[in-house]
Amino acid sequence: MTFRLASLLRIRRLQADAAASRAGAANAAVTTAVRTAEQRQADLASAGHAGSGVEDVRIFRASVAARSTRASLYTESVADAAQLETDAVVVRQQWADARRTVRTLERLEERHLAAQQAAEMAAEQVVLDEHGTRSRAAAVRDARLAASDPTPTTPSLEGDRS
Repeated sequence: MTFRLASLLRIRRLQADAAASRAGAANAAVTTAVRTAEQRQADLASAGHAGSGVEDVRIFRASVAARSTRASLYTESVADAAQLETDAVVVRQQWADARRTVRTLERLEERHLAAQQAAEMAAEQVVLDEHGTRSRAAAVRDARLAASDPTPTTPSLEGDRS
């Protein structure tokens, strides 16, 4: 007897594999976003400050604009990383749920196999018991016949010396 939920187990395993793949991709996206945010933070830190000794107003304004742009990019990168981390948490939870479903079905399959093996062993034991009972009954019957039969079953060697 086959496990009736085998096809469902195969489907759930495929779904769990797909969820694992999505979780891996989400984790990679988070790692990339965090690296981008760190790089932009380093760019912002290296941009320096527009000092008060700047003679040309245009240079000062360009410096402030560049720093503002870098700050905006950094803020955007941090927000992207946070959103991707939130999304990754959801995807990892879906993967955990899929694994839990697969494990539940695998336990059912293990129980089915154990019950099947127990049934096979019980059937084998019945056959062995039947064989043993028949052998014992035959031995008892042969012993009764031998006890009731006055003629010896083995010929005597002493009487054959003629």
